[in-house]
Amino acid sequence: MTSLVTLFFCFVGGKSFISKIKLFLFFLLIALIAIPLIDVYVLNSFLLRGTFVMRVFFFPALLNYCYFDFFANVSLYFSENHFFNQFFHSPYQLNSAYLISIKYFNTDEMYANNGIISDGFMNLGYWGVLLLSSLFAFIFMFFNSISINAKYFGIFFIFVFFFLSAPMFTIFMTCGLWLLFFFALTVMKNTK
Repeated sequence: MTSLVTLFFCFVGGKSFISKIKLFLFFLLIALIAIPLIDVYVLNSFLLRGTFVMRVFFFPALLNYCYFDFFANVSLYFSENHFFNQFFHSPYQLNSAYLISIKYFNTDEMYANNGIISDGFMNLGYWGVLLLSSLFAFIFMFFNSISINAKYFGIFFIFVFFFLSAPMFTIFMTCGLWLLFFFALTVMKNTK
């Protein structure tokens, strides 16, 4: 889906960010109305609602609650951050996403990863939430400060969803945020 959204922002809509967002939100509204109807009347299942609507809008909030509940009495955890793993060791034998899956969803086959809010809380408590939320704001303030061609806005739109579903270090390394910084300063600039 991320590729489709990126291509949408690149090729559909006007040249301004506002016109692209309006058109995208219109299509998103149509999809959010059509998906439940297709599920109920055509597929007779929860496949599309569970895959798209629930995972994007509701499941991240539920996972945040699970992470906050699980790590509420742990002062400093630092197990998921590779930098902090050099100094601190995890008190658990499993990755936190598996721990959450086992405790709250009663399965060891699920990987309940979540975004920067959960990542910040499990690493530094409420200070971690504040720190990673501030870092998120500074990242987008940086991208806003440089003039980027409007056809690339889909990439930034997708990164918002990455921040909702992956830890900060993973976004930098696996999702390629460091590469996006490089391309934003070179290739993606809005030139005349």
